[in-house]
Amino acid sequence: MADAADLQVTLLVAGCSRPAEGTAEAAPPPSAPGLATVISRGDRVASSAGGVEAHLLALFGVNAMREEGVPVAPITRAYDAGEPAAGWWLRADPVEAQADQHTVRLLGNRHLRLAPHEARALAAELNGLLAEDGLVLQPLDPLRWYLGLAVDPGFCGLSVDASVGRDLYACLPSGTQAQRWRRLLTELQMLLSVSPVNQARVARGEPPVTSLWLWGGGALPRVPGGGWTGVASDEPLSCGLAQLAGVVRGARPADAAAWLATSPPSGSHLIVLGETAEQTDSAGAWAHWCERVLGLERDWIQPLLALMREGRLASLALDTAPGPRWSLTRRSLRRWWRRPRLEALG
Repeated sequence: MADAADLQVTLLVAGCSRPAEGTAEAAPPPSAPGLATVISRGDRVASSAGGVEAHLLALFGVNAMREEGVPVAPITRAYDAGEPAAGWWLRADPVEAQADQHTVRLLGNRHLRLAPHEARALAAELNGLLAEDGLVLQPLDPLRWYLGLAVDPGFCGLSVDASVGRDLYACLPSGTQAQRWRRLLTELQMLLSVSPVNQARVARGEPPVTSLWLWGGGALPRVPGGGWTGVASDEPLSCGLAQLAGVVRGARPADAAAWLATSPPSGSHLIVLGETAEQTDSAGAWAHWCERVLGLERDWIQPLLALMREGRLASLALDTAPGPRWSLTRRSLRRWWRRPRLEALG
């Protein structure tokens, strides 16, 4: 075990904000005294500008506040392909959208459960049309597809997670060349509507891929590293950032005990515990939040607080990107007069 003076842990728990008021009427709040202690006694830093992706890049020393958006695509592509590539890259993720009485809403893609062979087959069907514009769709992961371009395409778009549940048309690409890309998306949607792969999925009772979602465009940025000694994560953007920065990366551990069993070296460690949650109804959102809080308390906060009380951990930070960050040290842990409270989470 490393010297407590050198061992620092940051837990990144994206999308951990409390659900909106009115969703918790049928259930009491979870009991999480350790988490409440971190929030009440730790030093609070306000929410960061931008979304989760911009926050992650900032953690690795990358200035991502650009008019054309956050360059997620070249970073996650480097992770998915195993090596970086020059040029301008776009994410072109497969998604499902569904019409209701008033509009068309994006349902996202995590529920699709696309198999790799289905992703390759769908991309092959679409590449016939894309080839006319000199484009080739690369399905490097079933849910992360890429388009390589020579120059900036002249538009930017919101991420899939930021658009789930919203009016599809309000989230489509915007910019000087957006109309051209919207027309291309319409043609791709028409091909997907008659795709043999989709027809087979519907026949099996599985949701179809109805569109591609263009976002995260950019060229590969320089990634200084942010001073991290190690990163534990299964989340693609943080994995790509660690790879580009040359930071040692391991898979996300099941809990603090599993992470500590690896005897991490001294230094500053980032542990990414989750991605933003998909949209759910009110009751589902509250139940999901309670489950996440209880798991965080049991698996991470309580064991790491015990380690700090033993003098074996110098600092513990809880980062709820893009929400607030709380940083607790052994000194601030002694702020016994601050009443533990969980309400500040979100």
